[in-house]
Amino acid sequence: MKKIISSIVVIFIISFFVYHYDYDSLTNKYVKYDGNDLLISIDGVNSKKLPDSGNYYLTRYKCGSHSTKISWDRVNRVLNVSNGSNGSGVACNLTFESKPKLSSMASGSYVSYTGNSGCSGASCNGVNVNFVNNDDMGYCFSSDNKYVVSGWRVFYTADDTAYLVSAGSLECVKKSNNSINSLLYINELNSRALLYCNKKFVYKNECNNYSVRSITEDDFNEYLDMKVSDCVNNFSNRFCGYADDLIDNGGYYWYASIYDGAANKLFAWNPVNRVVDNGSYVNAYGLRVVVRIKSSVYVVSGDGTYENPYVISSD
Repeated sequence: MKKIISSIVVIFIISFFVYHYDYDSLTNKYVKYDGNDLLISIDGVNSKKLPDSGNYYLTRYKCGSHSTKISWDRVNRVLNVSNGSNGSGVACNLTFESKPKLSSMASGSYVSYTGNSGCSGASCNGVNVNFVNNDDMGYCFSSDNKYVVSGWRVFYTADDTAYLVSAGSLECVKKSNNSINSLLYINELNSRALLYCNKKFVYKNECNNYSVRSITEDDFNEYLDMKVSDCVNNFSNRFCGYADDLIDNGGYYWYASIYDGAANKLFAWNPVNRVVDNGSYVNAYGLRVVVRIKSSVYVVSGDGTYENPYVISSD
């Protein structure tokens, strides 16, 4: 009996020291910041302080409270931690990188990208067709419904690669002859999209419709996790792109997906009702181009805003 008691005591003592060793070890890694405990990684190396020099991006953060929001002022190197409804401090893991992959940057961020496979003029840089200035960003089909954004933006990330999308529409496209059908029209949209390929940055450095294409219902689903078919004239569902400027961008544009083959109609965005609708391809709606960027592309400067888009590079 004494042996059993002695064994229990020994186990307890060992467990006590192991627990406190692990606890103290973990505590020593934390950085105290305005009442919050931060675990900081800078270019893959643990750090006892925030970046105090260099051009570092906050690429990821994870906190114990889901209501915590963090922003990083790269210029002044100031971290803002908002704990939401949590009145006390929280524990967070923060990852800073000097050359973050584009695929780690937020959806909606603006990116400096230039197509160079046959496109012409400012449209290669993502400028909308009929663009005049920032107060008149261009249109297709109706000058009463003008795009509200221009340029190239991060659409979503999948399989460690970023997908860019033209913010507005680079061209207005309609049926080119009387014999064309819906499938051929989709091919025509995708052929136009290929003009905006740039082999330096696109997936596998190959210009094909796997890396560059017209926006599709699959892209819509990937971004919003909603089926286009469930969103057609669904005015009550605000999760179908309403007021989301990556979808609800002010103007008409095509989705390269068949709505009704017999009626020669494709899915389209209706900016009047601000919903997914359909259009007959005799209408000159906008071409939005989606570009899959290879995983090695990284950010070298910029802050992802319209005024200061991310500048990207590829080794």
